[in-house]
Amino acid sequence: MSIHYQEAMTQVGEAKADIQIIAEIGHAMGVMPVYDEDLFWQQALSPSPISFQQLKQQGSLLQTHDQSATISYHSHGFPTASTKVELYSERLAKLGLDPLPIYRPNLPVTEQYPLRVTTAKPRHYMFSHGRQINALRQAHPIPLVRIHPELADEFGLNQGDLAAIETAPNKVIYQTVQFDENLTENLIVADLSWWFPEQGAQSLNGAFQANYNVLTSNNVGQHSDIGSFYINGLPCRIYNTNSINNVLFQREFKAL
Repeated sequence: MSIHYQEAMTQVGEAKADIQIIAEIGHAMGVMPVYDEDLFWQQALSPSPISFQQLKQQGSLLQTHDQSATISYHSHGFPTASTKVELYSERLAKLGLDPLPIYRPNLPVTEQYPLRVTTAKPRHYMFSHGRQINALRQAHPIPLVRIHPELADEFGLNQGDLAAIETAPNKVIYQTVQFDENLTENLIVADLSWWFPEQGAQSLNGAFQANYNVLTSNNVGQHSDIGSFYINGLPCRIYNTNSINNVLFQREFKAL
């Protein structure tokens, strides 16, 4: 087993690690202790004998381990009430939820929202990371929505047009059209997690202009057991917005 540690390259503004943000929110809510980086990573490393301080000093460690420790279910079972693999969940049943996995269809399309939109991470980025890195933005400078050329023609869209993607009257984002003949003709694929550091904090870095999360909803109805919100296959419509004077949305990236 190899473990690697790399110091942050630089501190940008008030940027913090995801785990620190979550811990600080939890502490403010009174449900988590004060965030302690050393303690957090030491707990993550346990039951390994490696200490976090040792890892920070050496950078990389190679640790031999007892293979039987990775198959502890042979002696201790699984972390379920019965210690067995449970296809039928008694815990979910007691909560009034489906105890067995079932198929649930996508949200239905409507006359107002006849298409479906899904999302995919651009190859140059990891979720919302990297939009402030010039080399990455030069490779993929603006958010793109992929659409089949015939579907684009049906909705009056040309390659390079600025399009609005809407899943509800108050859920609209803007991305640039890119043709993709490999897509089915009732689906569009929007870029994920866009924001614009070049716009500055006054506009919240354009966090709500092209970010796919705007299109989603935390209303999952009776399906609260999924542990997340609907993100793929959302009913939507798409339309041309070249005539909209959106001064905040920059069509070309300007180096930071």
